[in-house]
Amino acid sequence: MSSAEATELLEAVRLFLREEVLPELEGFKAYNTRVAANALRIAAREIDKAPEREALDKVATQKFELQDAEGSAASRLAKKIRDGEQEVTPELISWLKRHCLLSMAVDNPRYSGFQQASQQWTDL
Repeated sequence: MSSAEATELLEAVRLFLREEVLPELEGFKAYNTRVAANALRIAAREIDKAPEREALDKVATQKFELQDAEGSAASRLAKKIRDGEQEVTPELISWLKRHCLLSMAVDNPRYSGFQQASQQWTDL
């Protein structure tokens, strides 16, 4: 299954939950159904953004000389910063901003903080 097919499937299920199931529910079941529908939308965005995230992780692995280990490039980079092994440079700040924007684009692109950062961080 391609990523496009997967996101279409997730969207179809999300719409079914929102349009067919949710109107029949109330209370806690309605709330849980809304949460499930929102989770499906996040999963679809995660799939859509996966190539961008992989490319960004590859950049960090090369630029910041991250060792191949378990965990994402962001978590490995965070450990290097915490342990004083990574100097905070403009290049690092730029990578962190791009990573933050990508994470917010997946979590909820309607966040006001995402909108503001997208407008202000134009130098990336």
